[in-house]
Amino acid sequence: MADVEAEGLAAEEELGSTIPKAPLSRSQIKAIVLSLKDHLRTLAGADPAAKADLYANLGIRLAYHPDRQAVAVEAELSGADKSVSKGGLEP
Repeated sequence: MADVEAEGLAAEEELGSTIPKAPLSRSQIKAIVLSLKDHLRTLAGADPAAKADLYANLGIRLAYHPDRQAVAVEAELSGADKSVSKGGLEP
């Protein structure tokens, strides 16, 4: 878990000056998500308490419903940019 956090901090530092000002395209978002797969596999095996701390710091709450075998996800967006690009949310 510490390795993933260290890599994340390094990536944040590296991206800090290169994050584009324009909204990301679908292909850019897809590339970012696909690049996270290995980190997500690592996170899956991490200590549950460490994951809970990470999710809390990200403003994410998860609730497992065993009767439906489903996870409800709630995200706090107060710190997020809620603007929508000119193209809106449609594909």
